[in-house]
Amino acid sequence: MWNRNPTALLLAGALTLPAGLAAQQWVDLMMDPDVNVHQVQDAFEEYWGDKTYEKGKGWKQFKRWEWFMEPRTYPSGERFDLAAYARAWKEVGRMERAQGAKSATWTPLGPTTWQTISYNPGNGRVNCVAVDPQVPTTIYVGTPSGGLWRSTDDGSTWSPLFTELPSLGVSGIAIDPNDTDVIYVASGDGDGADTYSLGVLKSTDGGASWQTTGLDW
Repeated sequence: MWNRNPTALLLAGALTLPAGLAAQQWVDLMMDPDVNVHQVQDAFEEYWGDKTYEKGKGWKQFKRWEWFMEPRTYPSGERFDLAAYARAWKEVGRMERAQGAKSATWTPLGPTTWQTISYNPGNGRVNCVAVDPQVPTTIYVGTPSGGLWRSTDDGSTWSPLFTELPSLGVSGIAIDPNDTDVIYVASGDGDGADTYSLGVLKSTDGGASWQTTGLDW
């Protein structure tokens, strides 16, 4: 049987802790919407300044985030308030309804079938899946930027549930087992921060409408 050496393990942990903390710092800053983008870039450059590129260490994910964020922040590096954007979007919808504006009707053009191969560009990524605990043929999936989708026929067809915002990620889904009309979703893309987050959203009508809960991190 392999015997662990506590002293050796503690020493190894002590040696790797500073590097791990430094890496965690820029990751935490990147995920915090209140932190200036320039500050995140400085922390990233400080960590990678004397290191060579290593696959799987987060370098590519940061560069993707940086590419996404730079045209969407103020020159000062301050990030814009997504909650304010969401409120403005809802107000536009309210004004259109008050003016009697007609909503456009959209139908999917496809493709609706495809053959899965080893490299299959064009297919969407799914972050999370949840099954209705009372109706197993009802399935919910959360996507990085396409919002929340629902199938009521065991996955044969799907309908989007987020239509208020043009782009919103979903990284977690929770359904109340006692009342399945109550659904919680963790908004934003947790894998690479490709889309913004509005925190935890809640629906009490099976996904027909959503409200913010004030929970965010």
